[in-house]
Amino acid sequence: MTRYNRHQQLRAENDRSGANYRHAGLGTALLQEVIRYCRDHRIDTLCGEIKGDLRTLSAFYRSNGFVVDREHRISLDATAA
Repeated sequence: MTRYNRHQQLRAENDRSGANYRHAGLGTALLQEVIRYCRDHRIDTLCGEIKGDLRTLSAFYRSNGFVVDREHRISLDATAA
């Protein structure tokens, strides 16, 4: 995590090495932990960009409360999640 003034950023990238672990709930568990961390640290908004399998990832993020726009950007109001 890197701090820039009052903003905090966390960058996560898929290295595609975990193909054997797909559909095991690890991504959901990790995402829920990130959301919890953000709430605990009073981070209001999570945002990012989808790269890769757009259809699958869009459905995944939507099912976890994120908004997905036409440019495949994602956002979540962590205070409401």
